[in-house]
Amino acid sequence: MVPLNLYIQIVLYYLCVEFVDCGYFCILKRNYANVYWWEKRMRCIKFSIIFLSYYSCYVQAAPLHEERLYKREEKFSEGVFLYKESVINGLKKEQWLIDNKPVDQDYFDKQRLAAQQQELAEQQERERAAQVALEAKKNQLQMKAYKKIFGASYATVEALLEKLQKYKLAPFAQFCPKTFASAQDLEQFSKIIMPELGKLLTKESGVIELHEFATITNRLQMYEERLQQFFIDTVENAINRCDDTKLLKKLIEVIESYNAIT
Repeated sequence: MVPLNLYIQIVLYYLCVEFVDCGYFCILKRNYANVYWWEKRMRCIKFSIIFLSYYSCYVQAAPLHEERLYKREEKFSEGVFLYKESVINGLKKEQWLIDNKPVDQDYFDKQRLAAQQQELAEQQERERAAQVALEAKKNQLQMKAYKKIFGASYATVEALLEKLQKYKLAPFAQFCPKTFASAQDLEQFSKIIMPELGKLLTKESGVIELHEFATITNRLQMYEERLQQFFIDTVENAINRCDDTKLLKKLIEVIESYNAIT
């Protein structure tokens, strides 16, 4: 925006040029009839120059009104902290408010620092709670997955034991250290270990720790692999040793049922 003084100076410059031009004309053309008109014009220009010069001085001497305002607002759980700073014609004024109530600077700074620390503590507590909830959810999902794996392995092992008993394959049992070393080992597994493992199917997730249940599940899967290999070795031994066609047909059924199980 162009200052008013600049406009006044431009007009004054123009009037001064006109004044000089009229004076020059009056001096050189004093014998002509229109000299009176030019002299009258000079008087008007002179009056305008005096008026505008006075007005320009008045404008320059008039006081300027300057005003600036700065605000800083912070919201915490303990309240709203507001700092105001205003500058009017070079005069600075500060104000500190807590929940729109004026307070002194020292009290404002202390309460603001306490509110910041409280806010930080609450944020850290929320983060810890969120982390605990996340870990609990992860454990819950892992436990759910391990339970499904455990249930599938338990069902497979239970079905294989039933097949061994149903088709009377005990006389053809093929024991070895990699599967079951003896009939006593197989009986201990089927009569003692399996019933104990079966109890875990009805237990709630919170009763047993995740790492413990994972260990038991891996152990059951190891027994499942060993029993599967024992079942295959036993059926193969029965086929090799058996000459009875009826029994061989039953062994074919056993092989087909084994495919259904696995």
